[in-house]
Amino acid sequence: MAILRFHSATGEQALEVEVAASMTARLRGLLRRPPLASHQGLLLSPCNMVHTAGMGYPLDLVFLRHDGRVLRVVSHVRPNRVRLCWRAWYTLELRAGTAARCGIAAGMDLPAGRLT
Repeated sequence: MAILRFHSATGEQALEVEVAASMTARLRGLLRRPPLASHQGLLLSPCNMVHTAGMGYPLDLVFLRHDGRVLRVVSHVRPNRVRLCWRAWYTLELRAGTAARCGIAAGMDLPAGRLT
């Protein structure tokens, strides 16, 4: 786990982030794992499309460019859905509600590239 530190409109934030950079790790994602805590995330690299098939809980999805600029935030994605952002290089999966609580919004920068 790495710590992703950033500043948002809600103040200084820190999330424990696991990086899934191999094909196997990206395909497995959060399947067969306990739900994320409100301070945890999974960074898929590279990734511009996520499915929530088999998930038992909703997620927030943060799509980022290669330089860490947030392109799109999709909140409360329910199980058995697909979401994509063609221009994204990374996708950060968070527990539903975490993106809003942390003030993550399109246009801001997250130093995700430092984690990979």
